[in-house]
Amino acid sequence: MRSFIKKHFSVLLVFAIIPDYFVSFWRYIRFSGVFLRGHDKVKMLGAIIANYHIVEKGLTMPETRLGFGQAVLMQLIDECELFAKRFGCEEEQFTHALKVIAEYREFHHQKGHDLGSELTSRINTCLSAYESVEPSRQDVMSRTEYFAHVDSNYEKFSNSRRSVRNYSEEEIPAEDLNAAIQIARNTPSSCNRQTTRVYVFEEKEKVAQILQLQGGNRGFGHLVNKVIVVVGEQRLCFGVHEKDLVYVDGGMFIMSLLYSLHYKKIAACPLNCYFSKKIERKVRKACSIRDSEVILAMISCGKIPESLKLASSPRKGLSFYQEG
Repeated sequence: MRSFIKKHFSVLLVFAIIPDYFVSFWRYIRFSGVFLRGHDKVKMLGAIIANYHIVEKGLTMPETRLGFGQAVLMQLIDECELFAKRFGCEEEQFTHALKVIAEYREFHHQKGHDLGSELTSRINTCLSAYESVEPSRQDVMSRTEYFAHVDSNYEKFSNSRRSVRNYSEEEIPAEDLNAAIQIARNTPSSCNRQTTRVYVFEEKEKVAQILQLQGGNRGFGHLVNKVIVVVGEQRLCFGVHEKDLVYVDGGMFIMSLLYSLHYKKIAACPLNCYFSKKIERKVRKACSIRDSEVILAMISCGKIPESLKLASSPRKGLSFYQEG
Protein backbone atom coordinates (compact mmCIF):
# COMPACT_ATOMS: atom_id res chain seq x y z
CA MET A 1 0.00 0.00 0.00
CA ARG A 2 2.80 2.38 0.92
CA SER A 3 4.64 1.78 -2.37
CA PHE A 4 1.36 2.30 -4.26
CA ILE A 5 0.80 5.68 -2.59
CA LYS A 6 4.42 6.68 -3.12
CA LYS A 7 4.27 5.78 -6.80
CA HIS A 8 1.04 7.65 -7.44
CA PHE A 9 2.16 10.63 -5.37
CA SER A 10 5.22 10.92 -7.63
CA VAL A 11 2.94 10.87 -10.68
CA LEU A 12 0.86 13.67 -9.16
CA LEU A 13 4.02 15.71 -8.57
CA VAL A 14 4.97 15.34 -12.23
CA PHE A 15 1.55 16.62 -13.28
CA ALA A 16 1.91 19.51 -10.82
CA ILE A 17 5.20 20.55 -12.43
CA ILE A 18 3.95 20.46 -16.04
CA PRO A 19 1.70 23.58 -15.82
CA ASP A 20 4.66 25.70 -14.65
CA TYR A 21 6.69 24.66 -17.66
CA PHE A 22 3.78 25.23 -20.02
CA VAL A 23 3.15 28.74 -18.67
CA SER A 24 6.85 29.61 -19.00
CA PHE A 25 6.95 28.13 -22.50
CA TRP A 26 3.86 30.04 -23.62
CA ARG A 27 5.10 33.33 -22.12
CA TYR A 28 8.38 32.96 -23.98
CA ILE A 29 6.64 32.15 -27.25
CA ARG A 30 4.27 35.09 -26.79
CA PHE A 31 6.68 37.80 -25.70
CA SER A 32 10.24 36.92 -26.72
CA GLY A 33 11.91 38.41 -29.77
CA VAL A 34 11.96 35.03 -31.53
CA PHE A 35 8.69 35.94 -33.28
CA LEU A 36 7.11 39.14 -34.66
CA ARG A 37 10.10 41.29 -33.80
CA GLY A 38 9.47 44.05 -36.31
CA HIS A 39 6.24 45.33 -34.75
CA ASP A 40 7.36 45.66 -31.14
CA LYS A 41 9.50 48.58 -30.01
CA VAL A 42 11.18 46.76 -27.13
CA LYS A 43 12.02 43.72 -29.25
CA MET A 44 13.44 45.82 -32.07
CA LEU A 45 15.54 47.93 -29.75
CA GLY A 46 16.87 44.77 -28.11
CA ALA A 47 17.92 43.42 -31.51
CA ILE A 48 19.64 46.72 -32.34
CA ILE A 49 21.55 46.67 -29.05
CA ALA A 50 22.64 43.05 -29.54
CA ASN A 51 23.93 43.75 -33.04
CA TYR A 52 25.71 47.03 -32.31
CA HIS A 53 27.42 45.32 -29.37
CA ILE A 54 28.76 42.65 -31.72
CA VAL A 55 30.31 45.46 -33.78
CA GLU A 56 31.65 47.12 -30.61
CA LYS A 57 33.32 43.88 -29.57
CA GLY A 58 34.90 43.54 -33.00
CA LEU A 59 36.35 47.04 -32.69
CA THR A 60 37.98 46.15 -29.35
CA MET A 61 39.64 42.89 -30.38
CA PRO A 62 43.40 42.64 -29.79
CA GLU A 63 43.85 42.42 -33.58
CA THR A 64 40.69 43.66 -35.26
CA ARG A 65 40.14 41.94 -38.60
CA LEU A 66 39.54 44.50 -41.35
CA GLY A 67 36.10 44.16 -42.89
CA PHE A 68 34.78 42.08 -39.98
CA GLY A 69 31.07 41.61 -39.30
CA GLN A 70 29.68 43.02 -42.55
CA ALA A 71 26.58 40.82 -42.46
CA VAL A 72 25.87 41.95 -38.89
CA LEU A 73 26.40 45.59 -39.87
CA MET A 74 23.98 45.25 -42.80
CA GLN A 75 21.40 43.76 -40.46
CA LEU A 76 21.98 46.55 -37.95
CA ILE A 77 21.42 49.18 -40.65
CA ASP A 78 18.19 47.45 -41.73
CA GLU A 79 16.98 47.36 -38.12
CA CYS A 80 17.86 51.02 -37.51
CA GLU A 81 16.07 52.18 -40.64
CA LEU A 82 12.94 50.19 -39.81
CA PHE A 83 13.00 51.30 -36.16
CA ALA A 84 13.27 54.98 -37.12
CA LYS A 85 10.39 54.61 -39.56
CA ARG A 86 8.09 52.99 -37.01
CA PHE A 87 9.16 54.43 -33.66
CA GLY A 88 11.25 57.53 -34.33
CA CYS A 89 14.86 58.17 -33.37
CA GLU A 90 14.73 59.54 -29.84
CA GLU A 91 15.92 56.44 -27.97
CA GLU A 92 19.48 56.76 -26.59
CA GLN A 93 20.36 53.21 -27.56
CA PHE A 94 19.21 53.86 -31.14
CA THR A 95 21.41 56.95 -31.27
CA HIS A 96 24.36 54.95 -29.99
CA ALA A 97 23.80 52.35 -32.72
CA LEU A 98 24.23 55.09 -35.34
CA LYS A 99 27.43 56.19 -33.60
CA VAL A 100 28.78 52.63 -33.71
CA ILE A 101 28.03 52.45 -37.45
CA ALA A 102 29.90 55.73 -37.88
CA GLU A 103 32.84 54.43 -35.86
CA TYR A 104 32.97 51.29 -38.02
CA ARG A 105 33.18 53.48 -41.14
CA GLU A 106 35.80 55.77 -39.61
CA PHE A 107 37.93 52.84 -38.36
CA HIS A 108 38.16 51.30 -41.81
CA HIS A 109 38.73 54.67 -43.48
CA GLN A 110 41.70 55.32 -41.18
CA LYS A 111 43.09 51.88 -42.02
CA GLY A 112 42.67 52.54 -45.75
CA HIS A 113 40.40 49.51 -46.13
CA ASP A 114 37.73 49.51 -48.85
CA LEU A 115 34.42 48.18 -47.51
CA GLY A 116 32.98 47.74 -50.98
CA SER A 117 30.44 49.88 -52.80
CA GLU A 118 27.32 48.18 -51.44
CA LEU A 119 28.17 48.40 -47.74
CA THR A 120 29.68 51.88 -48.09
CA SER A 121 26.52 53.08 -49.81
CA ARG A 122 24.28 51.57 -47.15
CA ILE A 123 26.31 53.16 -44.33
CA ASN A 124 26.34 56.57 -46.00
CA THR A 125 22.63 56.47 -46.77
CA CYS A 126 21.75 55.42 -43.22
CA LEU A 127 23.85 58.12 -41.56
CA SER A 128 22.94 60.88 -44.03
CA ALA A 129 19.35 60.77 -42.76
CA TYR A 130 20.56 62.56 -39.62
CA GLU A 131 22.19 65.97 -39.28
CA SER A 132 25.44 64.86 -37.67
CA VAL A 133 26.44 61.54 -36.19
CA GLU A 134 29.67 61.59 -34.21
CA PRO A 135 31.43 58.21 -34.18
CA SER A 136 31.38 56.37 -30.87
CA ARG A 137 34.69 55.72 -29.15
CA GLN A 138 35.59 52.40 -27.61
CA ASP A 139 37.50 52.95 -24.38
CA VAL A 140 41.29 52.62 -24.31
CA MET A 141 43.06 52.37 -20.97
CA SER A 142 46.14 51.01 -19.29
CA ARG A 143 46.26 48.09 -16.88
CA THR A 144 46.88 50.52 -14.02
CA GLU A 145 43.82 52.59 -14.96
CA TYR A 146 41.60 49.52 -15.24
CA PHE A 147 42.40 48.33 -11.72
CA ALA A 148 42.66 51.80 -10.18
CA HIS A 149 39.50 51.40 -8.07
CA VAL A 150 39.65 47.81 -6.80
CA ASP A 151 40.13 49.19 -3.27
CA SER A 152 37.76 52.16 -3.62
CA ASN A 153 34.20 52.55 -2.33
CA TYR A 154 31.59 50.25 -3.83
CA GLU A 155 30.26 52.74 -6.37
CA LYS A 156 33.69 53.35 -7.89
CA PHE A 157 34.61 49.67 -7.64
CA SER A 158 31.43 48.50 -9.38
CA ASN A 159 31.70 51.13 -12.12
CA SER A 160 35.29 50.10 -12.81
CA ARG A 161 34.56 46.44 -13.60
CA ARG A 162 34.20 45.80 -17.33
CA SER A 163 34.23 42.71 -19.52
CA VAL A 164 37.75 42.20 -20.88
CA ARG A 165 38.52 40.37 -24.13
CA ASN A 166 42.22 41.12 -24.33
CA TYR A 167 44.66 39.13 -22.21
CA SER A 168 48.42 38.93 -21.82
CA GLU A 169 50.46 35.72 -21.70
CA GLU A 170 50.94 36.11 -17.94
CA GLU A 171 49.72 33.16 -15.88
CA ILE A 172 46.95 33.64 -13.30
CA PRO A 173 48.25 32.49 -9.89
CA ALA A 174 46.13 29.60 -8.64
CA GLU A 175 45.90 31.18 -5.18
CA ASP A 176 44.35 34.36 -6.63
CA LEU A 177 41.72 32.43 -8.57
CA ASN A 178 40.91 30.28 -5.53
CA ALA A 179 40.64 33.39 -3.37
CA ALA A 180 38.14 34.93 -5.82
CA ILE A 181 35.98 31.80 -5.75
CA GLN A 182 36.24 31.75 -1.96
CA ILE A 183 34.86 35.30 -1.79
CA ALA A 184 32.03 34.47 -4.21
CA ARG A 185 30.87 31.76 -1.80
CA ASN A 186 29.26 34.56 0.23
CA THR A 187 26.56 34.94 -2.44
CA PRO A 188 23.07 34.39 -0.97
CA SER A 189 21.08 31.41 -2.21
CA SER A 190 17.59 30.05 -1.70
CA CYS A 191 17.36 28.55 1.81
CA ASN A 192 21.18 28.58 1.86
CA ARG A 193 21.23 25.52 -0.41
CA GLN A 194 24.21 26.87 -2.39
CA THR A 195 23.26 25.22 -5.66
CA THR A 196 26.09 26.76 -7.71
CA ARG A 197 29.52 25.25 -8.26
CA VAL A 198 32.36 25.83 -10.72
CA TYR A 199 34.70 23.81 -12.89
CA VAL A 200 38.07 25.46 -13.59
CA PHE A 201 40.10 24.55 -16.68
CA GLU A 202 43.66 25.75 -17.30
CA GLU A 203 45.31 23.25 -19.65
CA LYS A 204 45.70 25.03 -23.01
CA GLU A 205 44.27 22.31 -25.23
CA LYS A 206 41.28 21.77 -22.94
CA VAL A 207 40.62 25.52 -22.75
CA ALA A 208 40.75 25.74 -26.55
CA GLN A 209 38.38 22.77 -26.91
CA ILE A 210 35.82 24.24 -24.50
CA LEU A 211 35.95 27.70 -26.05
CA GLN A 212 35.56 26.28 -29.54
CA LEU A 213 32.35 24.57 -28.41
CA GLN A 214 31.12 27.78 -26.75
CA GLY A 215 31.60 29.60 -30.04
CA GLY A 216 31.27 33.21 -28.86
CA ASN A 217 34.92 34.09 -28.29
CA ARG A 218 36.24 34.60 -31.82
CA GLY A 219 39.14 37.04 -31.91
CA PHE A 220 40.22 36.62 -28.29
CA GLY A 221 39.68 33.00 -27.25
CA HIS A 222 43.24 32.06 -28.13
CA LEU A 223 44.48 34.48 -25.43
CA VAL A 224 42.39 33.05 -22.58
CA ASN A 225 44.44 31.69 -19.70
CA LYS A 226 41.69 29.89 -17.77
CA VAL A 227 38.02 29.07 -18.25
CA ILE A 228 35.50 28.78 -15.43
CA VAL A 229 32.34 26.81 -16.18
CA VAL A 230 29.51 27.67 -13.76
CA VAL A 231 26.80 25.07 -13.15
CA GLY A 232 23.73 24.67 -10.96
CA GLU A 233 22.97 21.45 -9.02
CA GLN A 234 19.32 20.45 -9.53
CA ARG A 235 19.45 17.77 -6.83
CA LEU A 236 19.13 20.65 -4.36
CA CYS A 237 15.77 21.74 -5.81
CA PHE A 238 12.79 20.24 -3.97
CA GLY A 239 9.61 22.23 -4.61
CA VAL A 240 7.48 21.67 -7.71
CA HIS A 241 7.78 25.39 -8.51
CA GLU A 242 11.58 25.56 -8.19
CA LYS A 243 12.52 24.82 -11.79
CA ASP A 244 14.24 28.22 -12.11
CA LEU A 245 15.97 28.16 -8.73
CA VAL A 246 19.44 27.25 -10.05
CA TYR A 247 19.29 30.07 -12.60
CA VAL A 248 18.44 32.69 -9.98
CA ASP A 249 21.06 31.41 -7.53
CA GLY A 250 23.56 31.01 -10.36
CA GLY A 251 23.01 34.48 -11.77
CA MET A 252 23.78 36.07 -8.41
CA PHE A 253 26.83 33.84 -7.93
CA ILE A 254 28.21 34.68 -11.38
CA MET A 255 28.03 38.42 -10.68
CA SER A 256 29.66 37.93 -7.27
CA LEU A 257 32.42 35.92 -8.92
CA LEU A 258 33.00 38.59 -11.58
CA TYR A 259 33.40 41.21 -8.85
CA SER A 260 35.69 38.89 -6.89
CA LEU A 261 37.88 38.28 -9.93
CA HIS A 262 38.08 42.03 -10.48
CA TYR A 263 39.07 42.55 -6.84
CA LYS A 264 41.88 40.00 -7.27
CA LYS A 265 42.99 41.82 -10.46
CA ILE A 266 41.96 39.02 -12.77
CA ALA A 267 40.37 40.19 -16.02
CA ALA A 268 37.25 38.29 -17.02
CA CYS A 269 34.42 38.10 -19.53
CA PRO A 270 31.18 36.11 -19.02
CA LEU A 271 30.26 33.90 -21.99
CA ASN A 272 26.73 32.66 -22.56
CA CYS A 273 25.91 28.97 -22.79
CA TYR A 274 22.74 28.97 -24.90
CA PHE A 275 23.59 25.66 -26.53
CA SER A 276 21.71 23.33 -28.83
CA LYS A 277 21.27 19.88 -27.32
CA LYS A 278 24.00 18.54 -29.60
CA ILE A 279 26.56 21.12 -28.46
CA GLU A 280 25.49 20.79 -24.83
CA ARG A 281 26.23 17.05 -24.90
CA LYS A 282 29.71 17.80 -26.24
CA VAL A 283 30.34 20.45 -23.57
CA ARG A 284 29.17 18.10 -20.83
CA LYS A 285 31.51 15.40 -22.06
CA ALA A 286 34.47 17.76 -22.47
CA CYS A 287 33.99 19.22 -18.99
CA SER A 288 32.83 16.01 -17.23
CA ILE A 289 29.70 17.79 -16.00
CA ARG A 290 27.22 15.71 -14.01
CA ASP A 291 23.82 14.91 -15.52
CA SER A 292 22.15 16.56 -12.50
CA GLU A 293 23.88 19.89 -13.19
CA VAL A 294 22.61 22.69 -15.42
CA ILE A 295 25.26 24.61 -17.39
CA LEU A 296 24.76 28.30 -16.58
CA ALA A 297 27.69 30.23 -18.06
CA MET A 298 31.40 30.25 -18.78
CA ILE A 299 33.86 32.92 -17.72
CA SER A 300 37.08 33.53 -19.65
CA CYS A 301 39.94 34.75 -17.48
CA GLY A 302 43.37 36.23 -18.01
CA LYS A 303 45.83 38.88 -16.92
CA ILE A 304 45.65 42.30 -18.52
CA PRO A 305 48.31 43.58 -20.96
CA GLU A 306 49.85 47.02 -20.56
CA SER A 307 46.96 48.61 -22.50
CA LEU A 308 43.64 47.38 -23.80
CA LYS A 309 40.39 48.36 -25.51
CA LEU A 310 37.00 47.99 -23.85
CA ALA A 311 33.56 48.14 -25.47
CA SER A 312 31.81 51.38 -24.48
CA SER A 313 28.51 49.50 -23.89
CA PRO A 314 26.36 52.41 -22.63
CA ARG A 315 23.64 51.51 -20.13
CA LYS A 316 19.94 52.22 -20.56
CA GLY A 317 18.49 55.14 -18.63
CA LEU A 318 17.33 54.77 -15.04
CA SER A 319 13.69 54.96 -16.15
CA PHE A 320 14.05 51.54 -17.79
CA TYR A 321 15.25 49.94 -14.56
CA GLN A 322 12.90 51.78 -12.25
CA GLU A 323 9.26 51.77 -13.31
CA GLY A 324 6.18 52.74 -11.33
